[in-house]
Amino acid sequence: MLLLTVSIIDKRLLTICEVYRASIAISVVTEFEIIAGAKDLVMQKRFEKLLNHYIIISLDSNISFLAINLYKKYKLSHGLDMPDSLIAATAIELDYPLFTYNIKDFRFIPGLKLYSTENCKDI
Repeated sequence: MLLLTVSIIDKRLLTICEVYRASIAISVVTEFEIIAGAKDLVMQKRFEKLLNHYIIISLDSNISFLAINLYKKYKLSHGLDMPDSLIAATAIELDYPLFTYNIKDFRFIPGLKLYSTENCKDI
């Protein structure tokens, strides 16, 4: 299983999925971010159709507990925002590698298996 922070599946990501022979999952936080980006009902329906291709991972008490601890530890020192703390906690708790275009937003978090969709390599 791969946890994804982006909303577009491109050729590089498809290659990663073929190599890992894995399914793609997103945090419910990413689902919210995708829906929030809709400018009208047509776009929202398009996004909802896209989301049907993902496994959506809900938050639980373990993820929430870890997320708040990450947030308290890294908000001021590294600028970690609340959605990213929830996404990182989801990946850590489930032991899923996290693929992202925003490496700098997650690089400093210990225990996170972080991969770049830019170069398909372990960071």
